[in-house]
Amino acid sequence: MTARIVIIDDEEDILELLSVLLQDEGYEVYLRKLTFEDLADVEHLSPDLIILDLFLGHQREGWEFLQRLKEHPPTATIPLILCTAAKLAPEQESYTRQHHIPIAAKPFDLDDLTQLVHSAIGSRPPPFDVSMQTA
Repeated sequence: MTARIVIIDDEEDILELLSVLLQDEGYEVYLRKLTFEDLADVEHLSPDLIILDLFLGHQREGWEFLQRLKEHPPTATIPLILCTAAKLAPEQESYTRQHHIPIAAKPFDLDDLTQLVHSAIGSRPPPFDVSMQTA
């Protein structure tokens, strides 16, 4: 089964570059310029990895989306890679370390990013199972 990667970035050039790179690596790639409003849409896609720009359109949208993903049990275990040119605030650095979210600083090295992708997809925990939740 081919691993599915969702890339969310507001820069068309980055989307195209990552799409070509990751499709050549054999991944199924979905591109978005905006985050998902409804996390059920993310659940439906069932990505093996999300590559997320931290600041979309100079907004905190990427950061807020990341936090929503991690707080929502069905999406909390989806591996993420932050891809950003922005410097993280100390609380953001702490949050990314706590949640084991790697950061690919723009401009990034393609080989390094590919290694991050392989590593992230290989380390995905089992999906959230509602039947295992206790009341």
